[in-house]
Amino acid sequence: MRLFTLSDLLVTLIVGTLLLFYALPSFKAESRTAREGLFREALEQVRQGLEEFYARFGRYPANDQRFLPSQLESGGSFSYPPLLRGYPLVYISDGESYRIYIPLPDKRALFADDSSSGIRIVSETDLP
Repeated sequence: MRLFTLSDLLVTLIVGTLLLFYALPSFKAESRTAREGLFREALEQVRQGLEEFYARFGRYPANDQRFLPSQLESGGSFSYPPLLRGYPLVYISDGESYRIYIPLPDKRALFADDSSSGIRIVSETDLP
């Protein structure tokens, strides 16, 4: 019975390493896309909560992101997304309008405001 030789083992390790290096960038891109999707959904939930708050009180919550979850949940029907609890969310409001930025790891951010209907990605240079 023949065992593996050192050259068999080296060839197997080299082929495995090449496959790993080939698959790793694709995996990173897919995980980044999935993470952005989760943050996009959470930001959309916050936008809906802001609109419910506005409909109920006639203004947007105070300009302080530390109290944003409790202010939005004061309406009773809204539950602040757990993904965003403790995450550095930038919320700017004057009561009549708002802007929200969620920083992403790669020097970009998800952005939403009261004047646009969608969520878009902006670069770090566009952040306040």
